[in-house]
This record gives sequence, structure tokens and C-alpha cells, in this order.
Amino acid sequence: AKLNIAPLVLKPKEGLAIMNGTAAMTALACLAYRRAAYLGQLCTRITSLVRDVRIDAVSGDKQTIQSFQLPEKPLIAEAYLQTDFGNVPLKGVPVRFRFEAGSGELNEAPNTNVEGRARASVVKIHNYDTDQHRIVAQFDFDRLTSGLKPGLKETFLEPIRSKAASFQYTIQK
Repeated sequence: AKLNIAPLVLKPKEGLAIMNGTAAMTALACLAYRRAAYLGQLCTRITSLVRDVRIDAVSGDKQTIQSFQLPEKPLIAEAYLQTDFGNVPLKGVPVRFRFEAGSGELNEAPNTNVEGRARASVVKIHNYDTDQHRIVAQFDFDRLTSGLKPGLKETFLEPIRSKAASFQYTIQK
């Protein structure tokens, strides 16, 4: 009335059509925006967590043994999440020990304990001619990511594959 605009007279069902389409699309747009914002935050948190996951050698590194003997100390690796408030142990995480140099057989626990520690012992050495042996402890990526979609593994968790703790022992002849 003040602007001298004539009111719009709608025919039957036109008002309903305008309201249904506009409100529904606005609602869908709001939901999509909310989901996208949530997924963006989730991606950032997962990336940060993966970056801050660590595995370190705690015990059993740099041992020297005589020929035809086995290392006395067990190999202990610790898996933890490094935070600003200290390290948080990762309980129940699958860890795999394997020879990277030299060869032999290991007796290992399949997962980290309550303290985030995984343990292995050398039970047999195949070759005493090699004087430097190296064993690595890594997150068991296949067991850790079993059941996850391949895209999720590659996008977020791939950096975990390369994290490792290294143990060396020397054979004196």
C-alpha cells in the first residue's frame, strides 16, 4: 500500500508450489552445508591424529651378542598419540615385527597392551654370517584398516604405513 505495488493474486495451487519448492530446497541446502562443514572438521581431526601417532623402540635396541646366541632383551615398541598434554598410549593396536636386515624367527604379541607396548623376542637366527641385523616394528596396516573402504585408507591412514621403530643388534665373531 505504501509503495503503490499491487498485490499479487495467485491462482489455485501456485502459492503451494512456490512454498514447497523454495522451503524444501533451502532446507536441503542447509543440511548439505552442515554436513560439508562437519566432514571438513572430521578430515582435519583425522589428519591431525594420524600425523601425531608414533611408534618408538623402548627396549632391546643396540644389543651385541656372540655367534650362535640370541639377543637377551626382548624388543619392545611403544605406540602412542603425541599430544600437547603428553603421550597417550594406544591400547590394542596391531603391530608387526619383521627382519629388515638379517633373517630369523620372532615370537611376537599381536597387539599393544594397556601401556601401548608391543613385544617380540628373537627365537632363531638363520644367518650368523651377517653381523648387523635390523628388526622393525610397524603398525600392521592391513589389520588396522580391515573393513574400511579403500578410499578412506588411502586418503587418511596411508601415513601410518611408513611409521616404524627400528631395533639393531650386532653379532660378534
